[in-house]
This record gives sequence, structure tokens and C-alpha cells, in this order.
Amino acid sequence: MADQKPMNSCQRCGATAYKPILLRNDAGVMRPSGRYACVQCGEVFTNIHEWLGDPDSAELTRSTDPKSDP
Repeated sequence: MADQKPMNSCQRCGATAYKPILLRNDAGVMRPSGRYACVQCGEVFTNIHEWLGDPDSAELTRSTDPKSDP
């Protein structure tokens, strides 16, 4: 049982948390970008199903740079 992956975890590394990616707009205000990153491996995604590795979701963005385009 101890070797089982938590139900809600990163499909890449198994982490159980992610964080929103904030970007500064033209006025200098920090705003959510609509993208998220795994707190452990940095996997960037726009939909929770991508993070979970749901086969029905779109392909993951394999970038650790929050400024790169999906």
C-alpha cells in the first residue's frame, strides 16, 4: 500500500501540490496567467486534467519556463 501513488498527484513526479503562475502585466501588476506549475518538478499546465495525466486531456506543455508559450 505504501508504494501507491496518491489519487490527485502530478503524473510526472507524484507531487501532490501545484501553484498558479503569476506574471506582471503592462501596468506592473502581478496577475494569474491562467497556467499552473507543479511545486516539485515544475511541469507547466493549463488544466488540472493535464497535471493528473488524464488520457482524455490535451498534451502537456513540457516546459519549466513559465514565460514560454504553450
